[in-house]
Amino acid sequence: MKLLVLGMLLLISTIALAHRGDYLAITDVQITEKKDVYVYSFLIENIKEVPYADVKIEFWINAKPIQTKKYVLIDGSKKFIREQFIISKKLINIDTDIVNIEITEIFGEPKDWGGWDSDAHEKQVNTLLSEFYVDAPWRMKKLDAFGQIVPVPIHFFLHDADLVTGTKPQIDMIDIQLKNASDANFGSVLKFDSLSAAQLGAFISCPSIADNDLNIQGFSMNSFSTSNSTTIDFDINSDFFNDYVKVDATYWFFTFNLPPAVLAGMNNNIDVLVTIHYGNLTFSDDQVGMRIFRSDFDVPKLPGYYRGDTHLHSMYTQNDAEIGLPLCATKRVGQLVGLDWITTTDHTSDFDNYGSSINSNWERIQADAEQMNTDDPSLIYIAGQEVALNNHDNKLVHMLAYPYMNDPYGLPFIGDGNG
Repeated sequence: MKLLVLGMLLLISTIALAHRGDYLAITDVQITEKKDVYVYSFLIENIKEVPYADVKIEFWINAKPIQTKKYVLIDGSKKFIREQFIISKKLINIDTDIVNIEITEIFGEPKDWGGWDSDAHEKQVNTLLSEFYVDAPWRMKKLDAFGQIVPVPIHFFLHDADLVTGTKPQIDMIDIQLKNASDANFGSVLKFDSLSAAQLGAFISCPSIADNDLNIQGFSMNSFSTSNSTTIDFDINSDFFNDYVKVDATYWFFTFNLPPAVLAGMNNNIDVLVTIHYGNLTFSDDQVGMRIFRSDFDVPKLPGYYRGDTHLHSMYTQNDAEIGLPLCATKRVGQLVGLDWITTTDHTSDFDNYGSSINSNWERIQADAEQMNTDDPSLIYIAGQEVALNNHDNKLVHMLAYPYMNDPYGLPFIGDGNG
């Protein structure tokens, strides 16, 4: 989420896409390696083709500004201007560092006006304060056992909205566009105006359930309607300017399952572009792109072997570096990817960051895993822990701990070694 909060610029990383501003944008980034430097060449796109004075563009490495370019005037007669930053190899590890080219001032006004985010880790990263994640399975079976197209789940996860000061995020509309991966352009925004709100609601799963202990805002099935201009139109709250849904809790989430009707005729590999529009006048739209590889075949299986993931963070990991998604959303994606089991290995050192007590939080994770396994045993959750502890050199290390196989819900809270 891009917004100004007490003068602090927020950093968000999308999946190989720019987070575009409304006036200027950073596009066509090309990285050239030379003997001692990397050259980041890019275009400044003048979206509205009008002049802008006192513009500042910064080059960030791991959220810290390294170089700055200032422009007394951006010419309104030019749609694109080619520019570059030359960065010493001593300053950057191009394989691991997260790089951003940010437009931080227009008319001398400091704000997150948009920019470009590197995809060094090919994932969204947790940042300070509020942000919106959008995620989907990277790989899935195209057809079910009956030869029917499998819906594609798109999970929407807004967290830390309660930390925004002065206002609260107002989710106005969500646009979803599709294209074949081989196509150059996205199709028009998906619209379901021929359906009722209740029929549209049938595409939604894993809605957040109100919980005061964890500060979760419930997702209301009465908060949206169909529209002839957008995919989901939120309208449960309103002011003089817009109607929207206002979120002021730590968590708010839901999954929108793309129905087979909109996927019919598409190739196996598809691109999804999601745009989140805000009712807040000071917020810019969020845009996230994803590529989903659909297959006509299951992943390979061997008799007596079960494919799983030994290290997963859920939304119960809460710190400035990492966060995961709700177990319900992750379970569905795990099934589609082809997993048989997943371990939840949330940070034991985070268990005092939320809820009523450390032990009750651990018991809740175990209860959630057990209930989901009972409801649908086609994918099994194993409740484990990522334990923070001191090693023999008195250095902080992490250890993954799992329950005894004959007592899968009997693992006690191990502790965090004052991590």
